Amino acid sequence: MENWRRAWEEGNLQTYTGCYHTDFKTEKMTIQEWKMYKRDLFSSSARRKVQINDIKIQANGASAVVTFKQSYQTASHRGLGIKTLHLRHDDDRWTILKETWQPLSGQG
Repeated sequence: MENWRRAWEEGNLQTYTGCYHTDFKTEKMTIQEWKMYKRDLFSSSARRKVQINDIKIQANGASAVVTFKQSYQTASHRGLGIKTLHLRHDDDRWTILKETWQPLSGQG
């Protein structure tokens, strides 16, 4: 979790996208489309602050669901909400298979 958060905050795209499972997809994008989208997003803002707290983990064998409050801020965007990560354990490491975001208080 901390490697994912730090890579996102530091703009380390390779480490950040490496935290995602090869089967990761969104409702609208494949993993490759999503990586290109993130590359463009990372290049558009040099400074970002990502904070996570109130972490709750439900593990079940080779899968886990992690829910936490996330605060994200760049020069042009600010979001506060609840993020849920669905993780899978393969090859001695955990990766993100799916994620959802629920804005809090009209944020997001």
